[in-house]
Amino acid sequence: MINNYELLPKPIPAHVGIIMDGNGRWAKQKNISRSEGHKAGAEVIESLMDSVIALGIKAVSLYAFSVENWVRPISEIRGLWDLLDYFFQNKLETIKNKKISIRHSGSLSKLPPKTRQTIKNAIEATSMNRGLILNFCINYGGRQEIIRAFNGWMANTKTPEKITEKKFEKFLYTFGMPELDLLIRTSG
Repeated sequence: MINNYELLPKPIPAHVGIIMDGNGRWAKQKNISRSEGHKAGAEVIESLMDSVIALGIKAVSLYAFSVENWVRPISEIRGLWDLLDYFFQNKLETIKNKKISIRHSGSLSKLPPKTRQTIKNAIEATSMNRGLILNFCINYGGRQEIIRAFNGWMANTKTPEKITEKKFEKFLYTFGMPELDLLIRTSG
């Protein structure tokens, strides 16, 4: 039997981003609640982890909740925080056993205290792991990241100097991770 991974082109991307989009529309098509759609989307993360580990991918960024998503109904947003808490309560041991390191990109400031603590606990519990980096982009926005990074750079600059990519990179959420090679949007 041929291993399906042998058929893939080389080189394998070092960092894959996945925009987790379309779960609510999928749920509507199935005549189930949006929350059930989000839960179904979260259920594939474990098999995703196994696949990317088998492929030798070093990092995966899951774009799960953007700064633009705050316009959604509050009940849906609360359901997403509950789902995140549920995911880490049920998957953190598996994640640790697979030597996966959890990271977070985005601002924790607007998140509920319990969700902030869940994320911090997952990061801390996996901080010594040196396998796959699983980066959860929650309350993330590209423009927000650029502004945050620029302000961080400005605060650390003692004298006027020209900014370079190398200097600026230290202030990005993804500092220390491979550059994003492939971005996948899961919706239709």
